[in-house]
Amino acid sequence: MIRAVITGEVVRDWFVGLGDSAVTPYGPDLKLVALDTESDWYRRQWALRPILAGTVSFEGQTRANSRGHFSGGG
Repeated sequence: MIRAVITGEVVRDWFVGLGDSAVTPYGPDLKLVALDTESDWYRRQWALRPILAGTVSFEGQTRANSRGHFSGGG
């Protein structure tokens, strides 16, 4: 669930260097993975839910106001 994030700062002369990583709750098929409420990952993220809910999407909406757009819903 951890994948590399490629930003302009790590791309130089057609080479991608090491950069940041991000937690992505998607499998290889790009579908959301099942949520395991007993996992360490879940417990760690639960404490961060107010910050995560305030994340702004490309459409300028927060997760709380997005009506499921962050999870592929509608």
